[in-house]
Amino acid sequence: MADILPADAELNMSWRIFFLFIQSLFLIGCGPNKITLIEEREDLAVKDQQWLMECPPDLSHPLTLDEIIKIAVRNNLELYVKAAEINIQEDEANRLRFALLPQLNFDYQDTRRSQNAAARVELIDAPPSSPPGSFQLSSPKHDITWDISFIWNILDFGVTYFRARQQDDKAFIQIYEYERIKNSVILRSVQSYWRAVAAKQALDRANILLPEMREQTAKLNSEIEDRVYLSKGQALGKLIYFNQREIQVLGYNDRNDSSDPTQGYEKEYINALLDLAQLMQIPPGSQFDVYVPEDNLPYQIDNLPVVNDLFNTALVNRPELYERDLEYKISADDVKIAIIEQFPSVQLFNIKNFDSNPFLLHNNWYQAGVRMAWNLLAYPQHLMEYYSGKDEEERDIRNRLLLSESVLTQVTLAYILYEQNKDQYLLAKRVADSYKQAADLSILESEVGKKSKLEALQAKIDYALARNNLGKIYAELQRNIEQLNNAIGIPLYFSTFRNIDLLEQGFNKLEYGCYD
Repeated sequence: MADILPADAELNMSWRIFFLFIQSLFLIGCGPNKITLIEEREDLAVKDQQWLMECPPDLSHPLTLDEIIKIAVRNNLELYVKAAEINIQEDEANRLRFALLPQLNFDYQDTRRSQNAAARVELIDAPPSSPPGSFQLSSPKHDITWDISFIWNILDFGVTYFRARQQDDKAFIQIYEYERIKNSVILRSVQSYWRAVAAKQALDRANILLPEMREQTAKLNSEIEDRVYLSKGQALGKLIYFNQREIQVLGYNDRNDSSDPTQGYEKEYINALLDLAQLMQIPPGSQFDVYVPEDNLPYQIDNLPVVNDLFNTALVNRPELYERDLEYKISADDVKIAIIEQFPSVQLFNIKNFDSNPFLLHNNWYQAGVRMAWNLLAYPQHLMEYYSGKDEEERDIRNRLLLSESVLTQVTLAYILYEQNKDQYLLAKRVADSYKQAADLSILESEVGKKSKLEALQAKIDYALARNNLGKIYAELQRNIEQLNNAIGIPLYFSTFRNIDLLEQGFNKLEYGCYD
């Protein structure tokens, strides 16, 4: 090879082979390694499980509604993620505030050369007696220069100012988004809690009645086999009656003609507990129960103000409307930025210079002045940005009006549903009270022999079914009233059942909870 290629060609080939080798190493290192990804995923899976189990709440007692809400707001990971986004937006806003400062640059240079930079000076058509040409030096072999410059771009300052203000508005949007998610967490907690309460109360009643019902069913089967009844049809009718009532008592179907495999109070209770566990971020497999109010508790039913009085409350308190207001402010600042960018860029500067060159007359000097640059061909672009910003302002106004109309519709719908369910609850309560009186009377009459135990059991079953229906309607009423609270933007504002007032305890503070 040495005989064919010259020395320079051999050197170039060696460098080329070396660079190809280095490049191949980089390519090998940048490629994904499936085994490494699997190992990392397994390691992260263990860490995630440990992290999720770091702050388990106290589950040693049945959880009240207020305790569930507190745990959900403190530990909910969706809120935790939003809190991290708030911090990111605030950090970006702080970064842009520092960008408002002018430039202060320091430039230092230490130059050394192997030879003098000299120029030979000779006379053209010089007489024979003239001396030979001489050399002149303009810079030394070693030279040190530095300068400190203070530069302020007025146009960039104006643009950065509005960008920083926009970033502040974006951070506030995330804060109001946090409030919106928190309100949703509270709403879902209330809904799931009362679903669990209604199902648990129905299960407790079923557990009281089922042994007696199944005893009567077994007794009827025995009497049918022994032909105690004169009419077998009458006996079978009573047997069918108890089987149908068992379906209703267990919640498999509100009617008595079939059993729905998707229904049942036990399924409803378990599903509600799973929803609550997800909201509270309780570690998987944790066992807990909810506090169930006494079955005979005299529930309070609020009389709400007229719906028109709630409209202004909703329009002032809904966090989504504040988000729309901030989006409009961001669009308005885009318009201001487009106006500023139409002007020429003006830059003020003041520079302190030093040069160690001994051939200079002055080694220190100052520079101060104004620079102006105007890209005339960019003017149409900034003008269109201005028109686009004005259109975005108009769009944001219409979006806000659209959301306001939607908020008022939500308030109206939640108000109507509450009033309708309140009337239905009051009716169901009167029916349940009547069944209770009939059941109490049947029990007394069976004790003195006026009625059979079978008839007394039937009266107790009817009363239990009426109480189950009353509990479901009351749970729906609780969901309706919290939907109204969510619609006006104030969680737990109206309530017919509360142990403590979370709002008075500073509940609305921005809390990041367990995962700080």
